[in-house]
Amino acid sequence: MEIKALQQNTEEQIETNIYEGYKGIKGIYDEILRTLKKGETYYVIGARQIGDNSRIDMNLMLQNFHKQREEKGINVEIIFNKDVEQETKKIIKNYKLMKAKFKEIKTNSAILIYNNKIINILFTEKLMATETKSKEAYKSYKQYFKEMWNSKEK
Repeated sequence: MEIKALQQNTEEQIETNIYEGYKGIKGIYDEILRTLKKGETYYVIGARQIGDNSRIDMNLMLQNFHKQREEKGINVEIIFNKDVEQETKKIIKNYKLMKAKFKEIKTNSAILIYNNKIINILFTEKLMATETKSKEAYKSYKQYFKEMWNSKEK
């Protein structure tokens, strides 16, 4: 009985939230600026919005976000979708504190990994994101990111 009680006390509480629309997505990026400190890093898998002109509002918001991120000294490592490589490289060439790679990913979503959070943003007609707060999920997704980052293209 005591072992079972101890196990229950050590189980991680996982919290989830849903964000909708431009304001919801912008709020996620604002939170990154509020919570990450100079020298800290966040990670992104499947980014495409900076080089995709189909959503000008998101494109401009992200460019502004990255300027603010640089001013705060926040690092980012991003795995972009290969299909936006040419346009994205023109935009990000002057960004500081950003490491970028382009991989054969075909998705209209992005996964942000930071502060024990996983944010899955769907860049569909109706913008939507799910947030999962979990140390275990964070470690798993960060490992997944690192494996993708270090993988060789075939």
